[in-house]
Amino acid sequence: MKLILFLLLPSFIFAQHNKEFSSKHKLGFSYGLGTSYGLDFLNANIDLDYDVHLIQINYHRTILKKQKFELEGVFTPQFNIVSFRKKNNSPTATNSFEYGLNLSLLGRLYLSNKKISVFGLLGVGPHYIKKGPAKQVPGFIFSDNIALGFTYNLLTNISLEYKLGWRHLSNLDRELPNEGINSVLMNVGLFKSF
Repeated sequence: MKLILFLLLPSFIFAQHNKEFSSKHKLGFSYGLGTSYGLDFLNANIDLDYDVHLIQINYHRTILKKQKFELEGVFTPQFNIVSFRKKNNSPTATNSFEYGLNLSLLGRLYLSNKKISVFGLLGVGPHYIKKGPAKQVPGFIFSDNIALGFTYNLLTNISLEYKLGWRHLSNLDRELPNEGINSVLMNVGLFKSF
């Protein structure tokens, strides 16, 4: 909480709405929810519902900047809380956690005088899952991500971001069983540019 206040307080005090702010860096915190519920066609071999709470720190670095387009590299360390249960609505769920690091490329298109932007994101990264479902071995695993979203600039260098995406977890058949876990994700985040 202190980190969030430290990042935001100077922005509220010194923000100037009448000049354009240009930065190459953005740091933020995001929270997300993910589920495999209702995705039987994507998780055909896994008889479970897999829910995840994503707690992420996001660092964005601008790689390429044109008038209305930016390409950004995104570095996302995360700690995720997981719950999974059999699809027969079993009352007993298994709780676990994941942690990892995602590296992504994000393409951003600015709209509305740079107040609003839309983006697409592709990413991959190493993760570790403490406990996995029966058809996915725990331990070292990869997280592949794709997402679409939008950003709204609240102040000159403070923005709110929303994204909807898809994630696939598997270990590249390094160890069996490796049926993979697919989830739909929704994230919201608060960012400071500097």
